[in-house]
Amino acid sequence: MRYFILNLLAHLLVMIILMIITVVFYERNRKRKTKHGFMFFAPVLFAVITIVYAIMLPAPRLLDVKNVASGKYSSESGIVESIGRFKNTVTIDGVTYCINPRAPMPAIGERVKIKHTSYSRFIMEMEADTTSYEDRI
Repeated sequence: MRYFILNLLAHLLVMIILMIITVVFYERNRKRKTKHGFMFFAPVLFAVITIVYAIMLPAPRLLDVKNVASGKYSSESGIVESIGRFKNTVTIDGVTYCINPRAPMPAIGERVKIKHTSYSRFIMEMEADTTSYEDRI
């Protein structure tokens, strides 16, 4: 849970920095201090980057804060297809989930049960699934 909160705070910090950069470029344009023509579009570019970044990373995590605080998670079971390069993502049955890189990683091809947040698909608990195929039917 600590990693989830720290990850959320880090993404919010990056979003705030992008917003500050957008305002700085806007103020430069407003005061007519822009020297190059293409820099006139910098506020629009950074505003678009900020909005896309906010929608993709901090917003789903903010929506999940309530579920993390109450401990209500969604459960899934599946086979691990791949593990991210930095060990912060795991792909299970074609769906990519975020995970704490310091958590024990499953082997590729291993069947696991996970509990994850609904919006950001952040794995909070993971364990090996030992049930047989017949038990799942």
